[in-house]
Amino acid sequence: MTLRAFALVVGLWAGTAQAEDPTIATLQAWLSKPEGTIDLAHAKVALDHAIEPSIDIEATLREVDDWADKVRARFPPDASNNTKLELLISTLYDPGSWNSHHPFTYDYTDPRDSDLRNTFLSTYLARRKGQCVVMPIALVVIGQKLGLPVTLTTAPYHVLVKYGDDATGEWTNIEATSGRVHFDSQYEESLRIPPDAIGQGTFLRPYSQRESVALFATTTLLPFLQQQRQPERTLHATKLILAANPNDVVAMTYQGDAWYAKAQSLGWRAWTDADWTRYMELFNQRKSGSDLDG
Repeated sequence: MTLRAFALVVGLWAGTAQAEDPTIATLQAWLSKPEGTIDLAHAKVALDHAIEPSIDIEATLREVDDWADKVRARFPPDASNNTKLELLISTLYDPGSWNSHHPFTYDYTDPRDSDLRNTFLSTYLARRKGQCVVMPIALVVIGQKLGLPVTLTTAPYHVLVKYGDDATGEWTNIEATSGRVHFDSQYEESLRIPPDAIGQGTFLRPYSQRESVALFATTTLLPFLQQQRQPERTLHATKLILAANPNDVVAMTYQGDAWYAKAQSLGWRAWTDADWTRYMELFNQRKSGSDLDG
């Protein structure tokens, strides 16, 4: 689909009110696409572009394809998926001719993604430095181009890659900040994930394509809208995200904050301890007066 045709689809899906908000319209258009038909790289870059219009969608997608080609060029004949995955990780993280001896590394200057630009795929490809949001996303979108069974999942305050190992029939975790393999139990222990969170599918569950698109919005669009202090748009975005993934607990927190901000915009204020002290003083005065009257 050309960018012009995609823009038309966005308009058709959006409706009158949403057409005035291209960012939300872009999110809804991608979430409306059937499962199994979503180009995750295109979805990620389109959402990044909706936030930062200076991002060149076509140029960024060409870079993704170029990296996939670099990995593919290293495949031996009849390579297994495990071999392909190893070469994908090596191409990105190990210095060599395949990356001009300039591998992708963890950005220790911004571990909490305080600079929203660092969550953009275009920024990561240019700087070759990232954190636990964009690094797994990049690994998955390139892996998808290679036909690998990789997807995203989350743990508390963390995003990681799930790989469907066709040799064992099991899902394994790829820690994209290092390229290492970890078991669920290691995340459960190190991040103190309670058993009920695993049982309910809150964490460490392989995401569908639509859930992955929703995650793109949770990790980049929602922080942007919160920074812009736009609770109405945040509420609209979280509604779409939670329709795609009802277990997105991070989106729930943004939704709660947005309702709080909306209430404040209507004149509500949370009482401080001093407010409650004044209230109790007035209450006790009235109570004392009532006792005297009796």
